[in-house]
Amino acid sequence: MVRSRLGWGLCYTIHPLNDDERIAEIDRRACERGIELPLDALQWMGQYLPRDMRSMILVLDEADRLALMRQRKITLPLVREATQNLSIELLKPEEE
Repeated sequence: MVRSRLGWGLCYTIHPLNDDERIAEIDRRACERGIELPLDALQWMGQYLPRDMRSMILVLDEADRLALMRQRKITLPLVREATQNLSIELLKPEEE
């Protein structure tokens, strides 16, 4: 009975975002808040932060908080500081 009720509606397939899509989503969320994230900060986030959106958004939130508190723009050093404040373990860069 429960299965028949759940199966009648629309079904969507949800796929995880790839690296480029994650960076684009972080940039989109930053733009929605009026935050201009420099390209080097976005690239660093994509390379060194864990691949889950939750961690990336937490760092964006913390960087925004620090920038507002200090009344300055978000920069790569500020993003790194935000990451340290949250004690997020960084990924090692991939070997090429």
